[in-house]
Amino acid sequence: MKRIPSILVVVLVSVFVVKNISADWTIDDGYKMHYPQMPYEPGWIVKSSLPVILAEDWQCSDSGWIKDLHFWGGWKNGLEGNITRFLVVIYADIPANPPDILFSKPGAELWSKMITNFVVSDPIIEPSIYYWYDPSTGMTSFDDSLTYYQYNIFLDEQDWFRQERGTIYWLSVSALVLDPETYEWGWFSTSDNWNDDAVWTYPDTIWYHMHEPPGCPAFIPGDVDGNCVVDSNDVNHLVAYFQMTGPPPRLAVIDTAGTFYPAADANGSCSINSYDATYLIMYLDHGGPSPLYCDMYPPAGTGTSLDLAFVVNSGPPEPIPTLNEWGMLIMGLLLLAAGTAAVVRRRKTAAVTKHLKNLPDHGER
Repeated sequence: MKRIPSILVVVLVSVFVVKNISADWTIDDGYKMHYPQMPYEPGWIVKSSLPVILAEDWQCSDSGWIKDLHFWGGWKNGLEGNITRFLVVIYADIPANPPDILFSKPGAELWSKMITNFVVSDPIIEPSIYYWYDPSTGMTSFDDSLTYYQYNIFLDEQDWFRQERGTIYWLSVSALVLDPETYEWGWFSTSDNWNDDAVWTYPDTIWYHMHEPPGCPAFIPGDVDGNCVVDSNDVNHLVAYFQMTGPPPRLAVIDTAGTFYPAADANGSCSINSYDATYLIMYLDHGGPSPLYCDMYPPAGTGTSLDLAFVVNSGPPEPIPTLNEWGMLIMGLLLLAAGTAAVVRRRKTAAVTKHLKNLPDHGER
């Protein structure tokens, strides 16, 4: 058996070693969408842990397989929990068509997967403070966190999704979190707005349009006294109002049905009564569910687009050798050729020597 000199093995190994590729997506890895939607600093961390589901749209820039997904997110109040899996779904697009369809939204489900194998980046810590927003309640939290993360999903080949150039799709992401009453995860917002805004839903219900909330929402559900904080003072305010010993709730909406106080409707029943005070007490003192709002009077947004940070891609590009690596490759091939020639010459010399030794000895003449 031919043997390659050990020096050649060292050279060839050094040439053909594959570089370590970070799981974290960078712009050099490319993308298969209109453009990457990068995290906006400072920005909103928008709740997207079950039962709340967010979705964002993109347009395919190049037909082919989606092999990896990347998005950014963080935790309410910086309290980091444990994500057991992500529910990831890709939908067809229902385009806006006013006045019948006021905003574009996800249509037919095209692909779905419960993702248990994902890679989380090291904490991304920035001097800017990020805000928390729960679109299902309209509740916001300011000066919420300094940290967020990149989440990376690399699909097995049998799970790749094929997209077609020019087609618009929707991606929904929702985390399944251990102890969801304590820990809430959210998807990070972006300023790289494209097409229509992001949307949210509960499982098996309709999609709702999202706008970026203002610095202090027009109202926070349960914020009876209008100071942008839900606390025991709101209970006292509401009880005093019912007993006719105090003023009405701060925010009033007057329409054909009369006067309504949306922030005081803590249980979202579209009526104001003692059950709302009881609901607030259960929330504040006994860990009950967060205050809700009446669907007829949702918190007003700013009208500013709210989009989410993510990238879809077809895998990292193949590494291109550097000039030094090309030089090592050529040197390795030359040494391999020289070594092979030496081995061949050695074998020929050995064969000739063996042949001469086997010739009959006729003696001198």
